[in-house]
Amino acid sequence: MKYTAHSSTGAVPVSDCWMAGGDVRPGGSWRPWRLAGLILMLSFCGRALAIGECGAQFLKMGVGARACGMGEAYTSIADDATAIYWNPAGLGQVDRLEFTGMQNFWLLDMSHQYLALAVPLAFGTIGVSGAYSSSGTLDRYENFQKTGEFTAYDAAGTVGYGLRAGPVRVGLSAKYIQSKIDDKQAQTVAGDAGVLCRFETSSGYVGLGLAVQNVGPGLEFVEKSDPLPLNLKLGLAAKIGQVVLAVDANKPRDNSVRLGAGAEVVIAGLLALRGGYNMASGLTAGGGVTWKMVSVDYAFVPYSGVDATHRISVRVRFDPNPASGPYDPSMPDRPTMW
Repeated sequence: MKYTAHSSTGAVPVSDCWMAGGDVRPGGSWRPWRLAGLILMLSFCGRALAIGECGAQFLKMGVGARACGMGEAYTSIADDATAIYWNPAGLGQVDRLEFTGMQNFWLLDMSHQYLALAVPLAFGTIGVSGAYSSSGTLDRYENFQKTGEFTAYDAAGTVGYGLRAGPVRVGLSAKYIQSKIDDKQAQTVAGDAGVLCRFETSSGYVGLGLAVQNVGPGLEFVEKSDPLPLNLKLGLAAKIGQVVLAVDANKPRDNSVRLGAGAEVVIAGLLALRGGYNMASGLTAGGGVTWKMVSVDYAFVPYSGVDATHRISVRVRFDPNPASGPYDPSMPDRPTMW
């Protein structure tokens, strides 16, 4: 009998997995009596990514330490270069040239990297991003005997555009997706769309966002096509003084509705403290420090019974007017040269 486990890189034979000391990692020896432990681990991983019958599960990995520290409740905020992932309409409110890079120390020794660039134009903002997720080199086993090694990875490149008209922002993005397991490779294309409304108040703003992610044909491996993880997102956010509160609802194609909520407080425009809750992972926490054009952010996202993940982001915003003071991430609409 051959069991199959679905990971962020697709379907992996259970005989290619190693379990030692309660941990499960691709590549290594196999003990049949540890099958119960494997099943338990898979149940937790399924909770972590809401895994169902969809392919390209890495598209569900949240990006940007700020958003992840806030329980991934970012659909109605999306005011930086990572908006191209969360809600492309948010690109319309990025008014500075901005670059973001993130390293995600993911579950089971997998790694996930993300880069994004937002470039304001005369009308709207264009964004580009790249995501790469790798499981490294894995041992291949057949009939419980090691027969060699193989690699597995997922990658996506995205181009998006957001436009702002008064309190309304709209945006679209298109992405190219590629997955590879050993010598098998699959690719497809997909698109995202979103709208975001932000209404200014005497103490901040109220925002409402709606987005749909990963609309496109399935990812086909060996004549079998798995649908993409289509997701519908609705979010509400409010800024009151130096505090930002947000809540999101997600309806993925392969799971039930998932809620997330988060909060952020900015102190003196320099220090940000964040916390949140997401039904897929549980409690989240994080913070960040901003000095002039550079922000460094960290998010801690534990998955109960499996492992904790850590995200570190570096963001550079090229402010043409540094005399205007430190950048406050909850107030993106300052006058600029753009």
